[in-house]
Amino acid sequence: MEKRQMMIELDLNKLDEDDQTLFFGKPYNTLAENEELKFIQHFDFEMDYVVMVVLEINPDYRIIKKGEYPVEIEDNFVRVVLTMEHFTNQNEIIK
Repeated sequence: MEKRQMMIELDLNKLDEDDQTLFFGKPYNTLAENEELKFIQHFDFEMDYVVMVVLEINPDYRIIKKGEYPVEIEDNFVRVVLTMEHFTNQNEIIK
């Protein structure tokens, strides 16, 4: 992964149906086997500075860019790699 990326990994077995619908757009058991999944970030989002430090992620890159991100499912884990943008005071973000 690049320094401007952050991976989110979730245990599929711990996601209830509402969480699955939020993440995939519908419950996991209704997805077609070869269906291409995308995580949609609808707006730029600023991660909390302290959270970034605790997670040992460069806090200079704490804006999750809006867009579509591919979702991978392997061994009952859902993985999404998000692209981060450099933080400036000019970033238009939602906290």
